[in-house]
Formats: sequence, structure tokens, C-alpha cells
Amino acid sequence: MEWVRQKPRSIVSIAEAPALFTTMAPRIVASAYADMIEEAGGRIPAKSGLDISKFAKALPNVALFAVTLPDKWIYRIVGEAWKQRIGMNPTGRNYIDFVAGPRRGNAIASLQDVIAIPTAFRAIIEQTYSEGKKAQLEVLVIPLKSTEAGVDAFALFAAQLIAPVKFGPGDDPVVLGANIIERDMIDLGFGVNEDFTDLVRSD
Repeated sequence: MEWVRQKPRSIVSIAEAPALFTTMAPRIVASAYADMIEEAGGRIPAKSGLDISKFAKALPNVALFAVTLPDKWIYRIVGEAWKQRIGMNPTGRNYIDFVAGPRRGNAIASLQDVIAIPTAFRAIIEQTYSEGKKAQLEVLVIPLKSTEAGVDAFALFAAQLIAPVKFGPGDDPVVLGANIIERDMIDLGFGVNEDFTDLVRSD
């Protein structure tokens, strides 16, 4: 297996972002987030004022992360569909621990941009399960301001399988790792890191 550099597929504005998504949950959250930024006069919404009623239908597929830079993305709240999809309750765990070792540094750099610029992105991620099965997941990652001591920022992930994964009655469907397939950058009004490239598998 080799790893190669890959540029993002596109760069779009937050107003254009909902049209990128083929799955329901990320599309709903992207649309709600675009509205929230507009209502906030172009500012990043704060987690403390988040109105989840704007994307209630997507909540089973949403996770909230408490972020401490540079590399702590701790699951704070996790939707039920998310828990079922990965075969565990990851609350309290660091998202980075689930990223394949060779691309962990690249993932950290991408997530740091979400907070530091701030920016957002859409990605297709391939998940590998303990039974050897794989599935593609469509993901939206967006930043939220923090007013909580010790937390640099919060982030919402909305993630939904593009196609369901079927397991047998004796299977143990636990996610062992995840690798990125493609990425779209989403400009929230503050620009994007145009030099960023993903580390992807070439097998």
C-alpha cells in the first residue's frame, strides 16, 4: 500500500455547500449552518447558543466535539445512529485515535484549519470494520465558538453512510479505522487553506 497526496475536489462557499451532499443528515446541517452564519452577521455561531431545532431530523447522525488544540477532539455528545454505525459509544474518546496512523498528522492539520481559519469541509471517508467490510461515509465538519473554560472550540460532525452495511447475526461491527477518499473545502467567509492536500491510499 502506498500513500499519495491529493488536492481537494473543490472549494465552495457555505451558501453553495448543501448542494454537495447526497445524504440527508450532512445536507440538513449544512443548510442550517449557512442560515446560522447569515443570522449571526457572518460570524461563527457559538455552541452555547446553538439551536438544534434547526437540524433536529439529522441529530441521530450528529456528534459534538470539544476541541483542545492541537490534537484533542473529544466526543462530547453522540447521536444514536452514529453509535450504531461504529459499534460503540465513543463519548469521551479522542476522534484522532480512530484515524489510520499514516495519515493521522494530516488529519490533525485539516482539523486545526477548521478552528484556526475558521473553515469547514465535506469528505467521503472509507470506514473499515472488524469483520473486514468497508463502507463509504459522507461527512460535514463545521466549527462552533467556545465559551467554556479549557475548550478552544467546539465542532459538529454530521455523518451518514452513502449505502448501508449489512452484517450477519454473529458479526461484531466495530469500526477499526477510517481513510479519506475525497474532500471539498467550504469557505465560511474567512478563506480556506489552498495549500492543503490529503494523504490518501493509492491501492
